Amino acid sequence: LAPPFIKGFENSDLVESGVAPVRKKDAPTWKRTTDAASFGEGALFLNNYNIRSERIAQFRLPRLDLSDMNNPTLKYDLAFATNPGEVSDRLRVYYSTDCGQTWEEAAINFHFNMTTKEQVDEAFYPEDDAEWLTKEVNNLPAKSDLLVRFDWQTSAGGNNAFIDNIRMNWTVGRESAVSANAEPDIGVYPNPTKGTINLQNNGSSLEGPIQVIN
Repeated sequence: LAPPFIKGFENSDLVESGVAPVRKKDAPTWKRTTDAASFGEGALFLNNYNIRSERIAQFRLPRLDLSDMNNPTLKYDLAFATNPGEVSDRLRVYYSTDCGQTWEEAAINFHFNMTTKEQVDEAFYPEDDAEWLTKEVNNLPAKSDLLVRFDWQTSAGGNNAFIDNIRMNWTVGRESAVSANAEPDIGVYPNPTKGTINLQNNGSSLEGPIQVIN
């Protein structure tokens, strides 16, 4: 993938979409769900409610080409809750520039800065926008062949986790179109939004009026 891109998990086949959950013995596996999403109808789901010990659940993104970017920033939406147990869940993001032979840590988030709902006695499923937050990974190298891996460490106090809307450069909507005469790399972000909206053009100059409509 080369920016701009978005992984909204609308494709029912994760392998076909290029996302690779890593299956490990005695560890939960990331799966696609349509029970909750911050974008579209699907999201990645970690069934973490019944896990009572430390395990590592991993998934990888498709190979990325960030060679044309300055200071690339990867964004994703996250929903996570705790249960009454002792929580020490954390999410680490790693990258590799040598086809996965070695990995470098790009970001780490602890439960207290990624929880969107606390002390849920039953299995957690986000119900509205307020139960999602956007996280950033802003120190990835601008390389032409980059692997990115997400590692979620479970604990006794963790609940279900969801990741959706993984994107870089800008977020496109569910349906996006530009004039045939316009540059193809024009974007509107964030989308959806309830506040400020940004128009970004990485191509040549545009002449004439620009309209943004819902």
